[in-house]
Amino acid sequence: MFKVLLEIIGMRKPEKVRWTMTLSADISEWLERTAREEGVKPKDIIRRGLSAVKLAQEQWEAGRPYIGFVDDPAKLDLQFVGLVNAPEKKAA
Repeated sequence: MFKVLLEIIGMRKPEKVRWTMTLSADISEWLERTAREEGVKPKDIIRRGLSAVKLAQEQWEAGRPYIGFVDDPAKLDLQFVGLVNAPEKKAA
């Protein structure tokens, strides 16, 4: 159905390319654990990471070369959405 809809409006489904990579044991264990804790597949965690690198590169090219962390979201100039599951704030 999706493919037919794309053909009707003159678009094609993006071509996918398969990659293979070797990870160290500690990164592999972290990846599996993080994916399990978040209820996603390891490939989803890897995609998030690649998206973050892509965004960082785009921001660098736009003259915004710094990435940082703050404890108050009101201080953010740009926010990564969906990069990690944000921890809940503890009541003061």
